[in-house]
Amino acid sequence: LAASRQPGGSVVVVDAATDDDLETIASAAGQVEGGSVLLVGSAGLARPLARRLAGEGRGQVGAGGAPRPSVLVAVGSVNPVSREQLRRLAERQESELVQIDVAAALRGGPAWQESLAESQARLRAALERGRTALLTTPAEPGEVEAARTAGEGQGMSAAEVARRVAGALAEAAAAALEQGSLSGVVVTGGDTARALLDVLGADGIDLVSEVLPGIPLGTVHGGRRPGLRIVTKAGGFGGPEALVQAVGYLTGLP
Repeated sequence: LAASRQPGGSVVVVDAATDDDLETIASAAGQVEGGSVLLVGSAGLARPLARRLAGEGRGQVGAGGAPRPSVLVAVGSVNPVSREQLRRLAERQESELVQIDVAAALRGGPAWQESLAESQARLRAALERGRTALLTTPAEPGEVEAARTAGEGQGMSAAEVARRVAGALAEAAAAALEQGSLSGVVVTGGDTARALLDVLGADGIDLVSEVLPGIPLGTVHGGRRPGLRIVTKAGGFGGPEALVQAVGYLTGLP
């Protein structure tokens, strides 16, 4: 694009076959010196362009040195759909990925408390810097099976292991949710959402609007963080960009 510029102006036609192509075009246009590229045409280009415009100037601090609003994303589901959504989000956002130690969570005791404190510190540091904090669990089939086996060794059923892991994820998230500059939290997986509400002592969620069809936005009712904005999503639900869109929706709210 830069090489094609002429003193009297020029027209460059760029083909796109995929959404990633559109992302590349929007990115390239924003990098040309002087911002002299006028994008015309494809309605599909509006989405990546809007994301980039929304993110411009979102540095680590806001006016007066106040931290920029940030989002905590907790993904407890091991469904491949959720994991692809998480991968897309990590690619698109300046983020910090924190994975809890499931083996320590199942054992409990000092080992888990030490691991929990480390995870919470990393989440808080990421949110203070205005980064998107991604909190999750191991999801490879071998890792999931290892967790089930470890739970069985302690007399837990598969359902009990799932509840314990969801509770550990919620426990790690709870301290990070004390951040004053937090725009909100996105939670994937019903067990994880329920566990988080329990840890916060909440009575439920007051529905406010819809990020996407079937992906609601609400506010936490009661408990330690009343009014906290929360987006919930079923593990296997939504398109590849669902988490990207949920985070963008939250950070765009006043």
